Amino acid sequence: MNKYIDHLTIAEYETIQKQLKKRLEEEEKAMKETGNTKEYIELRFILIKIKRIIEKYRK
Repeated sequence: MNKYIDHLTIAEYETIQKQLKKRLEEEEKAMKETGNTKEYIELRFILIKIKRIIEKYRK
């Protein structure tokens, strides 16, 4: 049974999380080079939110 959260399944959220983690590594490198931390911090917060959604609805 697929559980939908805002029209996305848990598996889709997990895929998004995996892709964002890859993007986070790129942003971390860019942050070290340029010193701009805004996008890196935004990605970290989004990953935390997605992790909480997955944990909440995985039950």
